[in-house]
Amino acid sequence: ALQIADSADALTEAAAALPALVSDDGTAVPPAVDAREVLGQLGDGVSSVVRYGEELADITGNARSHAVRTSDEIARALDSLALLGQEVDRLTRHRDEIATSNDTVSGVAFRTNLLANNAALEATRAGGAGRTFGVLAEEIRRLADTTAATSAAIGERITALGSDVE
Repeated sequence: ALQIADSADALTEAAAALPALVSDDGTAVPPAVDAREVLGQLGDGVSSVVRYGEELADITGNARSHAVRTSDEIARALDSLALLGQEVDRLTRHRDEIATSNDTVSGVAFRTNLLANNAALEATRAGGAGRTFGVLAEEIRRLADTTAATSAAIGERITALGSDVE
């Protein structure tokens, strides 16, 4: 815009260089003017305006290209975010399914422990005849305890996974 203003000033100077109107002597003949000089100055001014217009067109084209590239990058980023959201949803579903299965395992461990305790009581009542049954009951209790501990560890990992996913 500053360059266009400079060109306009050059045109104004060229117009000022034109000879002033002299009073009409009645012949209606304008005074002699060096038209080449005036036209040359006008031509220079117009050439400057054209150059600045071309530069402005180049700048505008570059800005448009940059805006298109930026828009494409934003679209790709949004697509990636949508895919990430789908993956997070999928992981959340898997976490919930694992948690449900782990609750089942934990329940089985609890019931197995109850059975082992009942079997140990019955083995004690049976006395010497129930000794082998008591050994089996103790082994079942150990399996129940191991299953319960493993289920608790899985529960902690599920909780950690849930926190990471969120």
